[in-house]
Amino acid sequence: MSTRYLESLFNPSSIVVIGASERADNLGGMVLRNLLGGGYPGQLMVVNQNDYDNVHGVPCVKKVSRMGFSPDLAIICTPPDTVPKMIKRLGEAGVRTAIVMTGGMSRSHSKTGQPLMYSVRDAARETGIRVLGPNTIGLMVPARSLNATYAHMGAIPGKVAFVGQSGTIASSVIDWAFARGVGFSYFLTLGDGMDIDHDDLIDYLAQDSQTRAILLHIENIPNPRRFMSAVRVASRTKPVIAVKSGRVPESEWFPHELPAGLTQSDPIYDAMLQRAGVLRVDGLGQMFDALETLTRMRPLRRETLAIMANGVGPGVLAVDRLAYLGGELAKLSGKSIDSLAELLPPYWTRKNPIDLGYAASPELYAKAIKILAKDPEVPMFS
Repeated sequence: MSTRYLESLFNPSSIVVIGASERADNLGGMVLRNLLGGGYPGQLMVVNQNDYDNVHGVPCVKKVSRMGFSPDLAIICTPPDTVPKMIKRLGEAGVRTAIVMTGGMSRSHSKTGQPLMYSVRDAARETGIRVLGPNTIGLMVPARSLNATYAHMGAIPGKVAFVGQSGTIASSVIDWAFARGVGFSYFLTLGDGMDIDHDDLIDYLAQDSQTRAILLHIENIPNPRRFMSAVRVASRTKPVIAVKSGRVPESEWFPHELPAGLTQSDPIYDAMLQRAGVLRVDGLGQMFDALETLTRMRPLRRETLAIMANGVGPGVLAVDRLAYLGGELAKLSGKSIDSLAELLPPYWTRKNPIDLGYAASPELYAKAIKILAKDPEVPMFS
């Protein structure tokens, strides 16, 4: 996994759109209009082999070699057979990142017989440029006025990052979120994911202070080991929620042979996501519910905590961790201490952390939580 050059992808100071024109149905033109309409503050340029002086008021040149500078980000919207060479030229020109929006590259083939999307991957590896896509809707970073997509509407700023694979599902998420005032820190799809993959993005988002939660739409995981490593780190500091499609063999987009004795791959994914600390949801309905819940999370008022455990050992570990993170133990009120004393043995320490005992039942936890919820000295509890 690598976050190399991803800052140039998410916070570019300059962008070139390859293949944009003023035709209403032109893909590059749609992207350019979204960049302009979103108020992108950086430098813009267009490359189009036709002899245009400008496109939608943005300066245009015929070739990459005539740009006169190396933009941080290139957005490619040209026919499939032109993309691998374009990636190579951009990489050789010093461009660090590219978004390939062109679709159909898994079904179009090079002279060697391999799908063109693999030629894109090879060109990226050869020149060192990072590539999002092909066949991606692009990306939005609302807080930076960056809408580098062909979507019919933009997203509003928020604290949840969405990383998808399907452009159609991404459009549905945008519609749903916009109607409810739900915002995003980052919004993008991987498409074919020939270079930049889930693990690269999760690694970046785990370190981003503006992202409080990560929402994933997954169709396949090409590198399970790398994915597991990245998501386990991310889930330690912020919620990671995923919807994984392809629950039955008939719906798997990338079918593959299973080891002897297994008839389905979904239980494997289920166990893997659970082990990595990811909350898996079933379908778009639950994903929307999760997104709304995450968006409505209130910021913590202060870093004091009441800790409950079913033993002294876990409680002590929790106190150590709280101190390491700069938090403090809440001082329980006399009323809370007296109420808890009615539930706990006489030898209870009468202070925080609270040892409920090894045999603590769900009912005991519920009663103790109700007591703490009423304590004005405990703004939060765990």
